[in-house]
Amino acid sequence: MKRSMLALAAAALTAVVAVVLSSVCSQGSGTTVANSQLPAATSEAAPAGTVLLTITRGGTVLHAWTLAGLRATVPFTQVTVDGEVQNGPLLRDVLAASAVGDWSHAVAIGKGPALASNVTVQIDASKIDHTWILDVTNRNTLKLAAAGLSRTDWARDVSEIRID
Repeated sequence: MKRSMLALAAAALTAVVAVVLSSVCSQGSGTTVANSQLPAATSEAAPAGTVLLTITRGGTVLHAWTLAGLRATVPFTQVTVDGEVQNGPLLRDVLAASAVGDWSHAVAIGKGPALASNVTVQIDASKIDHTWILDVTNRNTLKLAAAGLSRTDWARDVSEIRID
């Protein structure tokens, strides 16, 4: 009983922190956080209200996205990549909605194919097209996929995109 109450309290506190962080970041506060404070890629399903994706530039959070925030703000689409239908927002739409502005290079941080290790995907703005998508997985996490990336280079559980 005590464990379930502690788990419930921890989940509620996490949700409140996520909502506050999302609200502060969406108001363009220019909040700067250390990398250790950014959401880590995880192999577990994300609870509702959890910040899934943080867009940063120079350590400053430009936007912290929940799944509900993405759905309410950014158009979702379907793209077939490597014979598999991907559902979610296009990368370029998420970056535009995050007020990134001009950029030439970014890095997506997530998990590798076995979800066992962290991976980074280098993103060149000139190569982004309509197939670069943040697919919403069955676990309500984000997977970066694109026709221009080999399947082994797809990043699962993407938690941050750093704009250089």
